Formats: sequence, structure tokens, C-alpha cells
Amino acid sequence: MKPRILELDGLRGIAALAVYFIHSGGFGLRGFGDLGNAIVDHGKFGVTLFFVVSAFCLCLSIATAVEGEPVDWRRFFIRRYFRIMPLFYAACAVTAVVKIWGGMPADYVAGVLTKHFSLITMVDPTTRNALIGIEWSVFVEFLFYFMFPFVLAWLIEAPLSMVAVTAVLMWPPVCKAITDNLGIVEPNFTIFWHFHSFLIGMLVFRLVWADAQRRPVLGSALFAVAVGLSVVAIDKHDHGFSVSAVSLAAACTIAAAHYGSPLVAWLRWRPLTLVGAVSFSIYLFHPLMMGVVGEFNALTPLQAVLALCLTLGVSSCTYLAIEVPAQQFARRMTLRHSPTPA
Repeated sequence: MKPRILELDGLRGIAALAVYFIHSGGFGLRGFGDLGNAIVDHGKFGVTLFFVVSAFCLCLSIATAVEGEPVDWRRFFIRRYFRIMPLFYAACAVTAVVKIWGGMPADYVAGVLTKHFSLITMVDPTTRNALIGIEWSVFVEFLFYFMFPFVLAWLIEAPLSMVAVTAVLMWPPVCKAITDNLGIVEPNFTIFWHFHSFLIGMLVFRLVWADAQRRPVLGSALFAVAVGLSVVAIDKHDHGFSVSAVSLAAACTIAAAHYGSPLVAWLRWRPLTLVGAVSFSIYLFHPLMMGVVGEFNALTPLQAVLALCLTLGVSSCTYLAIEVPAQQFARRMTLRHSPTPA
């Protein structure tokens, strides 16, 4: 097994806590006016951070493809499926039981589960948040897995054109025009709105893969840019701009860690990396834990702390009981078959 890159775990930890932060109600920070609201509202872009890190890690998992080596895509898809779907199915099942017990019609829940488990929700926007409330991002992520082989070929063969397309897609009016023409409602819950975040994650991989030298000064400069982008995004309180700013900030931070900047050493802080290791469990189960102690998106600071403790406890258990065994099973499953490079 490849060693974990602790800085990436740190970024995942920040992403999970950011999403938790906005869904909890902001720990009372909204009471501080516009600035408090802007900070809390930007917690939603923890999902954007997840997407950038995910795309970077996808490239990292098959890095030799950049050098022209063939990839066994069957193994790739098996591992990606077992990386997220067993835990997602478990979260859906537990949430379904709770929702039925709380009065949600059983036939409606069964219909949603059928679409979730069969992956129909990837192309059916009516059920993208019908059960857990945050599952849209899981299906955006999984849809990108299907696109990844083609986007990877694009990255290898024509990276400059990818840079140009990414720059265009970063402008919110472009994404809005595309989704409006397609008749898409709530485009921020679709891959169209976040596709550039995945592309940015892949482009930063291409950048650092081609430059293996340690450059702490350059890394520190990139991290300063990341901080500046984050501050400007919050100050402007412009959600259209923010998704692009957060994507670029994440990419700059990844590059800063690669070049050895001492300014990102805090990303290796042990508690933060532990949160990052179980971040997917945190993301899936935090709405349920919030419902146990209060009302989702409207918790008091004390309730938010209590729900966070419950979420961390449950997530640690599901990580050990479901995530790790599922990944080990996928690894054994792929090793049984001879590779079929393509």
C-alpha cells in the first residue's frame, strides 16, 4: 500500500470540517453580521476542495500513465467503486431506516434507494438530495470517474488546451449559460458547475509531476496566493467567484506542499490528518448526527459541538468497519485477475 500524503489528508480534514461548519449553523458566527455570514456560507466550498483533491489523487494513483504506460481501467473502476459506494450504501440504508421511523413514506424511500443503488441518480436530478441531503456530490464524483479516462488522455496529449478550457469554465457566466441552455435547474448540484475544479486538480498534478525539485520559496509564494484567494473570496461574498477561487487555492496549496513549503506543515497536524482519513464518513453521516441532537443547519454552539463529537465517533467506526475492509476487498479482487492494459 502506498504511504498516505499527510498534506492531502489535512486538506480533506479541512474540507470535511468546512462542510460541517455550514451545516451546523456556524457555531453562532452568523451573529457577527455580514462577515460572519460570509465565512459560514463559504463552508459549502469544502465540497469544491474535495473535488480538487480527488482529481489530484486519481492522477496520482495512475501516475505512470503520464509517462505513456498503459492503464488497467478495469482495476481502476473496481477500486474506485469500492472506495466510495459501500460506505455510501451503508449511510443510505441507515438514513432510510431513520427517515421511515420518522414518518417518511416507505415506498418513497424505497424508490430513492433504488435510484441511488443503481446509480440512476447520476442522471436523475429529482433524487440527488432526496435522502441524506448531501448525496449530490457523491454522484458528481462518481460521474467524473466515468469521464476520467478521456480527460486523462486529454491531459496527456493536449495540456495547454485543457488550461484554456479550464480558464473559460472558471467564469460563472459561462457555466450558467451552458446549464441554462440545457435547461438544468440548480446547476451548482451538477458536474457542469464543478468540472473545472476536477480539471484544476489534474492540472496541478501535471505541474508537480513534471517538476520534482524541492522549492520551498516557490511553495511558500504559492501558499500565500492560496491564502489571498481565500480572503478575497470571503470578502467579496460572491459565490460564483468563490468556487473558482477555492479551486485555485486548493491547487496552490497542493503545489506548495509538493515544493516543501514550511508554511503548510500545519496540514500534517495529527488531529487534522485523522479527521481527513475519515472525512468521507464524516461527510455522509454528519446530517444524521445533527438530527440526533437538534435541527440540521440550525444547531446551537453546544449542540454543534456535541453533534461533531458524535460524528467523529461514528465516522471512526464506519471507517474501520466498512471503508478499510471494502478497500482491502477491492485490492484482493483486482490482484486475482491478470491485468488488461488499455
